[in-house]
Amino acid sequence: MLFRSALAGRRDYIVGTYPTERAEEGRFRWTRRRATFTLVAPQPHLVIRYHVGHPDVDARPVKIRITTPCQTLVDEFRHDTDTVTRAFELPDGQAMVRFDVEVSRTWSPADSGQPDRRSLGAAIQADFVAESGVVSSISGWVPLTPCSPV
Repeated sequence: MLFRSALAGRRDYIVGTYPTERAEEGRFRWTRRRATFTLVAPQPHLVIRYHVGHPDVDARPVKIRITTPCQTLVDEFRHDTDTVTRAFELPDGQAMVRFDVEVSRTWSPADSGQPDRRSLGAAIQADFVAESGVVSSISGWVPLTPCSPV
């Protein structure tokens, strides 16, 4: 239902995240435990960068799953806070992309004495690019499986 509303309005629709923040690599959003991104696809290539910030991730890894309605894009345990980049080719003519993010656990900076009381899952940055060669650090592009309308 939400996907249809976003598609009809040709606008992004994101739930389960906090407002956009800035970083050196661009804009990103912290998710809660689960989040859904429904994004207008102005270009045929999607680059997703993600990381977790859990201070104890080396001792207690965090599982992150990123899925579309018909394909698993990421399903792994993170043992560090390094940023990971994954790249995807959209099917010809696909105007929007929907993906869900889920983490095994969240953390709160307040637990370390910081004033930030949010419950943070994963930091997600999603960008669209016109040509695959634009992002030189990516060796391979994964084709997204076309999904029937939701």
